[in-house]
Amino acid sequence: MIIPQSEERRPWPSFGLRQHVLYYIAERAPGDLAAAKQIYIVGPDYLPVDVQATLAPRDPAEAGAVEQRARQALEEFLHPLRGGPERHGWELGRDLYLSDVAAVLERVPGVDYVQDLTLAIEGRLQDERVAVADERIVVAGEIRLKLKTAEA
Repeated sequence: MIIPQSEERRPWPSFGLRQHVLYYIAERAPGDLAAAKQIYIVGPDYLPVDVQATLAPRDPAEAGAVEQRARQALEEFLHPLRGGPERHGWELGRDLYLSDVAAVLERVPGVDYVQDLTLAIEGRLQDERVAVADERIVVAGEIRLKLKTAEA
């Protein structure tokens, strides 16, 4: 499985790249493996995770900017190559935790607090942890943010 370096939200290897990698590996693999055509080069099996949250900006006049920064922070955190808790990309099969997503949103400049944070997969709400199968990788799904006035 390969994921090409890309700024796209869901990087996907082109046919040409997959063929190039296949030829490279086949030239170096044991002869019987290459001859049996048992080498497959595929793209990633993404697990889109939807995020829904209500944010309270510190300054209501900055609500639009806060929402934009929060959306960008989530997209960056959930990017398969640049995201993850250490910002080195997501490992295959690494689970996603609600607390990690909450921490990302709470660090967004201008956010007073986060309320009603949920994660979902294909419309099904998840608990505190999104279990990710060993061969899959987390990626941003639909991000829905609401803003409200901070309570005094």
